[in-house]
Amino acid sequence: MKLTVLATSLFLALPVLAETPDAKTSKEFFQDWQLNCVEKGELKQCSVSQALRTQEGKTAAVINASYVKGEITLEFGMPLMMDLTTPVAVKVDGDDLAKYAYNACNNQACFVIRKDDEKLLAAFRKGTAAQMTLKSFPGQNIQMNVSLKGFGAAINELKKRSK
Repeated sequence: MKLTVLATSLFLALPVLAETPDAKTSKEFFQDWQLNCVEKGELKQCSVSQALRTQEGKTAAVINASYVKGEITLEFGMPLMMDLTTPVAVKVDGDDLAKYAYNACNNQACFVIRKDDEKLLAAFRKGTAAQMTLKSFPGQNIQMNVSLKGFGAAINELKKRSK
């Protein structure tokens, strides 16, 4: 199953803060990445995201980046029913980067969470495309293609707005 990438207006990983009537929300696109911010009084939270969609247009996975206390955290929200014993293999521009173990699951997704992973961040900033390979429970390899266009600019703006 091949999945294609489309930047969407998902408003993920921002707290209930956004649901209050006096909260100010904003979104800005950096090519294929979206910066979402929520402000309420002195509180401000921002994240960068990209949704990976199936050919039918359904969200299959989401990549979120946040910047807190000087650290960038990348969170890969993967589909359920994956073989959690097989790490997610990541390539950037065709070159093997790393294999990452799953960190946690909830009732909607399983997550690979990388905190301040300089190697991953540098590769995403320099690259134009990434490919993640997961293994489903029946043993089928699933490839997800990720556009890295705009990633560096979105992360730079995330850092500026999160200070």
